[in-house]
Amino acid sequence: MVNRVYEYMIRHQMAAKGNRILAAVSGGADSMCLLEVLRELKDKAGFELRVLHVHHGLRESAEGDLAHVKDCCERAGIPFTAVRVEAGSYAARSGMSVEEAARALRYEALKKAAEEWDAEASAGQAPAAVSGSGGWFCSCCCCLRSSIVLVSEVRSGRCPTCLM
Repeated sequence: MVNRVYEYMIRHQMAAKGNRILAAVSGGADSMCLLEVLRELKDKAGFELRVLHVHHGLRESAEGDLAHVKDCCERAGIPFTAVRVEAGSYAARSGMSVEEAARALRYEALKKAAEEWDAEASAGQAPAAVSGSGGWFCSCCCCLRSSIVLVSEVRSGRCPTCLM
């Protein structure tokens, strides 16, 4: 499976030497699998990897998810950042469903983290990539089904998968 993911990432220019990947990891089985695959591939492909965990403030058990992701990242030597948001109150203020609000806040946190990492990078490095559930630059089906959305130009707002 790891080789198939690697081939996909290479074919879609998601994993090149010097690229930076920011993975959104919730602590659920699918994102932990993604983290493990990216951890295995980062040295082979030569990309940098960071993890962002967004705590939505919705479940008490989410503290355990945060701790689990942080522990896994620390053991693997992967830079980790956690962001806390209040999806419930944001939903009430914005008129969104809680799920929509959580998604919007998560994408906002990912974009901010990618922009911060991009600002840290020295000139000439490839911009950060963002992985997680869905694409925050466009609502096309390819982004919504993609596990990893490469953000080749964080500032452009363009999805490199569909170029929208």
